[in-house]
Amino acid sequence: MIRALNITIPIMLKVNFSKNLTLELGPQAGFLLSQKNKFNPNDSITFDIAANIGLGYKVSKKLFAQARYWLGLTDTKSDTKIKNSILQLSIGILL
Repeated sequence: MIRALNITIPIMLKVNFSKNLTLELGPQAGFLLSQKNKFNPNDSITFDIAANIGLGYKVSKKLFAQARYWLGLTDTKSDTKIKNSILQLSIGILL
């Protein structure tokens, strides 16, 4: 398992289907800051572009749930054709 520290910056368009249901989509930029197993910045690609799509549901006035799929568009290493693909599930509190 490779452990890494990343910063991702999504730019999401949020479309409200109803008072409680939303669709989110947009691009995301990611930056690899460190990698635990044999990190070599010359070997690993430290910048990633992804496309995101997700659904959000406002459960109550203060509670929401969200699912987002992140599809990487760039290769993670220069010598492979591997791309990131992540499913993100969230539960949050609105203040």
